[in-house]
Amino acid sequence: MQQQVVDAERVSVFKKTRAKIKKKLQELWNVDSIIDLMVDLLLLVFDVIYSPILIIVRLIRHFFNEWIVNTVKRFLKWFAHKILRIPEVKKVK
Repeated sequence: MQQQVVDAERVSVFKKTRAKIKKKLQELWNVDSIIDLMVDLLLLVFDVIYSPILIIVRLIRHFFNEWIVNTVKRFLKWFAHKILRIPEVKKVK
């Protein structure tokens, strides 16, 4: 008999606690907070996913730009010296 009373009290306390938690969650989980949470999660995921890719892209862009600059300079020097016959200036060290 006494065990049943203790069990009933536990169930009552459990239900009250569960009701409090449910009420708090309902207050916290409104549309604005859900949208904020989703945006924060998406930003975090995109930041983590795209960071290594951005590093690789920046390296490729750096070397590609360097290659393009050197190729354009070489072509312009060739054009100036071979086609236009402008004498080459020697660098003094």
